[in-house]
Amino acid sequence: MRALGARLRGLRTEAGLTGAVLAHRAGVGQPTVSKVETGRMVPSLDVLDRLSRALGLDESTAHEVRDLLAAVVGAADSDGAERTTPVAGTTVDEEVRSARLVRSLPMPAKSSTR
Repeated sequence: MRALGARLRGLRTEAGLTGAVLAHRAGVGQPTVSKVETGRMVPSLDVLDRLSRALGLDESTAHEVRDLLAAVVGAADSDGAERTTPVAGTTVDEEVRSARLVRSLPMPAKSSTR
């Protein structure tokens, strides 16, 4: 995940773009770009392709980053072992990754103050 994120960050820097500009051009949120670049989120193939187009990558470089994504996803699915690498489109924080129990609670409904 970190290799993919570092490669994308390098390509963005080479293109002279900020994370916010890349996010706008790709039609994704700036936090998504940041999380992908720091290895905290594995992008879906769709998001990766949007980022590649927004960066203006040639076919060879776009194929390279797709291969990096495939390696991340493949590592998660190999051996039938317990999944230690997240699947595409998920966000992973160190606290969640190392937790023994994670609970997901529904957000409370917003109250109307009219």
